[in-house]
Amino acid sequence: MYRRAKDVHAAEELLAVLDADEQGPWVLSPEQLGVLIRAVHVRSALLPSASRQHPALDAEIRAAYLRSRGAPTA
Repeated sequence: MYRRAKDVHAAEELLAVLDADEQGPWVLSPEQLGVLIRAVHVRSALLPSASRQHPALDAEIRAAYLRSRGAPTA
């Protein structure tokens, strides 16, 4: 799913953080948010019912990703 070495590294770091502390709060780098949003999109495409299980969390992830890219959120 991730072709670039920096994306693989960001995904590995993200997994390590999530494994260490399931409760958060987490401060994620733009790269980590990028791989997380890609995973959310893949999950939604492959398992549409899964994307409806936690819509608020998915929305927060998307909003954080947009903020990390400098895009205004509504």
